[in-house]
Amino acid sequence: MQRLDANLVPIGSLSIVDSSFDVWQGAKIANLRLYGKFLVVAQVSVDAPAPYWIAGRIMDNTGALTTGQFDIERAGVAQHLTGDKLRPDVGGDPLLFGPTYFTVVWERAFSVNDHDVHMKQVTDTGTLRSAAPTIVDNSTGYESNPSISKTDGPGTSPQQRFMVCYQRTFSPT
Repeated sequence: MQRLDANLVPIGSLSIVDSSFDVWQGAKIANLRLYGKFLVVAQVSVDAPAPYWIAGRIMDNTGALTTGQFDIERAGVAQHLTGDKLRPDVGGDPLLFGPTYFTVVWERAFSVNDHDVHMKQVTDTGTLRSAAPTIVDNSTGYESNPSISKTDGPGTSPQQRFMVCYQRTFSPT
């Protein structure tokens, strides 16, 4: 990861998000302004074949890691769902008073023909607000490529809203 100033000039040195032997793909990042922390999320696997899960790492504004790699959604973990977890995205919060959380959205491969969109919230310390995911779309169709707005807006917590969009594959049958 490389930090940039307001003029997009690199500042500081490169920060390594993960140095394990796991493969991190499609990394995304968001900020919680109140805490001066970033959450980096990615689709993770061992040596790049399935199974895939969603993992994260918290970094501070200087690029220093503040947590180890942690699972956001991984088959086999209590209350986490089965299936591969793909294409994560993350939104942050610009407010300077709490509560503020990261919100992570991803695609779940339930079967070859049935993919769904799920999400979870993560605290500034890397703690999941719930073990089970929140269901965005769990139909029998093929929902894929989720994306979440980068912030939930400037209002107070009850007024804030994230926008999640995703692709739904249409089949006339």
